[in-house]
Amino acid sequence: MRAVIQRVTSASVTVNQTEISRIGKGLCVLIGIGTDDTTKEMNYIVSKILSLRLFPSSASSSSSASSLSLSSNPTPIQPAIHSTATKNTEHNQTDRHLTRGNILEQQEQEEPSSAHKEWTKSVRDIDGEVLIVSQFTLMAKTKKGNKPDFHNAMKTDLSKALYEELIKSLKSTYSEALIKEGQFGAMMNVNISNDGPVTIILDTNDK
Repeated sequence: MRAVIQRVTSASVTVNQTEISRIGKGLCVLIGIGTDDTTKEMNYIVSKILSLRLFPSSASSSSSASSLSLSSNPTPIQPAIHSTATKNTEHNQTDRHLTRGNILEQQEQEEPSSAHKEWTKSVRDIDGEVLIVSQFTLMAKTKKGNKPDFHNAMKTDLSKALYEELIKSLKSTYSEALIKEGQFGAMMNVNISNDGPVTIILDTNDK
């Protein structure tokens, strides 16, 4: 079983130009069910959806935003003081090349290694909503040729039963009101506002 978990500010599903589901802050999860999947794999995915810490605490979120932001009025770099020493002259000339772009580049290099440290809460901790969307195309094999091979996807009738069991488990474990879903087997338009972006891919074969 595969799941693509996205942290969102909002997400919705539309079928035949009619919106059937919508959530606010929380997770949008695309689910792909494979031929060998059982309740065991389903339980693993349910646990991860509800337990993964993908959200910052309110305090961490505020401090993080301020620490990563670049002042709109940065302190201008002072001109180098003239010196007859060659070493000091070279150092001052180097300082003149420190620009806003250099600062931004340094930030971009540092952010990926530190941003996730602020993630202290799960979707349950923030009372967030969860939108589940079935997507058999997640099981595609693309190693041979250019046409996706979907033979690893479980047949519709069997996968629908396991999908419905997954929805039921999420609702009973978490909250019936906070779990929303798409329409199994339908052509859907899924509108996702990814927050971050933050996207986590789970595969029960990798656990």
